[in-house]
Formats: sequence, structure tokens, C-alpha cells
Amino acid sequence: MLDEAALTRGLRSGDMRAFEVLYATHYESVWGLCLAFVRDRTVADDLAQDVFAWIWQHRATINVSSGWRAYLLRAGRNRAFNYLRHSRVVQSRAKSWPDMRQAAGVGAGPADTAERALVGDVSEALRRVIEALPERQRQVYTLRVQQSCTTAETASLMGITTKGVENALGRAVKTLREALKRYR
Repeated sequence: MLDEAALTRGLRSGDMRAFEVLYATHYESVWGLCLAFVRDRTVADDLAQDVFAWIWQHRATINVSSGWRAYLLRAGRNRAFNYLRHSRVVQSRAKSWPDMRQAAGVGAGPADTAERALVGDVSEALRRVIEALPERQRQVYTLRVQQSCTTAETASLMGITTKGVENALGRAVKTLREALKRYR
């Protein structure tokens, strides 16, 4: 495996092997982070692929000062946020126009029934509690616990202090414990 500087030099010079190393080393983390935010495997794959395609297209001018892992996770997070922002706009428009909702197939269906049947399952209950967390707490929990980012990486990715990460994680864990205590 190449060190960070050699990897950057290789990418800038168009070395496909350097790109393959970068991809093999970090794709799964970027995909997992995107999946944690968008909750759709196909969309997460598309977002992660977009991150690496952008890296390859801009390889000659890219400036990575915080290390490739942090850079790629931040890029994945930004892509996921942009996707979610766009999805919210589409959903709000679909809600205001019933004909569009029907055309898009949005509404109750077999998937809703299957989800209700799984509510008793602990993992489903955990997922629901995580989704219900305030956005910052959910993001911190996702990065720290599900993606195994360090406190410093999480703080950098979210643009907050390490103390902010610790506080948000503490509140999230407290909420999770309280909500899931009936399963003990």
C-alpha cells in the first residue's frame, strides 16, 4: 500500500494503480457512510461511485490536506446530504400534488405492512429509534458507532468540535438506552 503522499502523486500523474489502491482501501467506508444516511443500497452505491468518479476526473488538481479517508468520507457525506435535500424537495412536491403521488406509487403498500410486522424485532426497533434521533445526534451516532470513525474524524466531517461530538453521542446513547430498555 502506498503512503498518502505517494498516492496523491500517483493520482495526479494519472496512475491507475494508485486509483485502484485508493478505491480498494476506501470504497467500503464511503459506501457504508452513504448507506447510513440514505438507507438505500443502490443509492449509496451510486453516491460512492460518484465520489470516486469525481476524484478521477479532478485528480490533477485535487488538494487533500486532511488525509484521504477524511476527504472521501466528507465527500460521501456531502453527496448523501445533497441527495437527501433533493429527495425532500421531491417528496414535499409529491405530497402537495396527489396525482403525482399516485403516479409515483407513493403511499401505503405491502412494504409498509411488512415493516409493521417487524416492529417487535429489536434491530428494527433500534433502527427506528436511530432514525427518530435529532439529525446531529443521528449523524454523530452513525459516524462514530456504525462507521467506526474516530471522534476527531467525526468532528472534522461534521464541522463541529470534538466536545460537540462527545455531547451529541452521549445524548444519542442515552435516548437509545431509554427507548430500548424494555428489550433487556
